[in-house]
Amino acid sequence: MEMVCLHDFQTFEDKSSAINIETGVNEKLAKMIMNWHCPGQTLAVEKAEYAGIIQTSLDIPCLCDDAVMELMWGLKNVMRSLVPKEKSGLRKEDRLPMSQGLIMFLRCYELVVKPEVVNEQIVLGASVLYG
Repeated sequence: MEMVCLHDFQTFEDKSSAINIETGVNEKLAKMIMNWHCPGQTLAVEKAEYAGIIQTSLDIPCLCDDAVMELMWGLKNVMRSLVPKEKSGLRKEDRLPMSQGLIMFLRCYELVVKPEVVNEQIVLGASVLYG
């Protein structure tokens, strides 16, 4: 079994100053990534655009696929539990579409939940039942 661990967390007021196609990855973000990246590791990245920028700027292999999207969706839903200093919650548009894993899990219990009502408690409850 593999797991995801939080090693570092930083907020960026302006994401476009941290990572963008023209300037690459800024020094603060590059330092954080390089501090925790080990040779041979692949970095899971939420957006294909970011994966390309990181691969080009830092020469780190990145992965952005359906499995990564599921992972990122789950992490966003429990962000405040993982990183208490992070104040932003999951935006309504980030809940849609709902995680395919959560949909399948809820269907096993014959539960139909609209994506707009999914919140941290539902995600955490599902993880307790699943685990």
